[in-house]
Amino acid sequence: MKEPPPRCVVDSNVILDLHHGAIVRVLFRLPYEMLSTPMLVQEIRTLDTARLFSWGLIQCELSPDDTTRMLSLKRRYNGLSVPDCSALILAQSQSGILLTGESLLRRMATEMGIERHGTLWVLDEAIALHLLSPFAAGQALISMIRAGSRLPEQACKRRLKRWLPGHSWGDLFVDFDML
Repeated sequence: MKEPPPRCVVDSNVILDLHHGAIVRVLFRLPYEMLSTPMLVQEIRTLDTARLFSWGLIQCELSPDDTTRMLSLKRRYNGLSVPDCSALILAQSQSGILLTGESLLRRMATEMGIERHGTLWVLDEAIALHLLSPFAAGQALISMIRAGSRLPEQACKRRLKRWLPGHSWGDLFVDFDML
């Protein structure tokens, strides 16, 4: 019997980063089920969420027990938003991978034993699976940075050097001071 694909709970910031890079569709071509909560979907309401659902985004309601755990988590960690807490609880209840770029959320996931990754991991996976060329990933990353995505500067620089060899920083028009 075939194993179901691993599940990823996608935070809104990852979807927005990929949207700014014009490659959000690639997320749904990865060999993972992409899950979200209604609260996370509400955060990306400026995007065409119907299209995201048609591509494979699965919206999951939290159980009453999960909702109670989410509210308890919110009371303990004031810096987390309710949608952030919903992402953590869903990832934990689904034994899923949390995809987020928010540092506090990433730290909490680690403390809770939840595997977590971010936008750059999505790009790395897409390249490894030949869903994106390194050049296309580099161009998308530049677009994300220009749009104000808060991605780690050194990790971005390493990838851009690898994905866009021979380009000078002046050619790329990347202002890392904006990070």
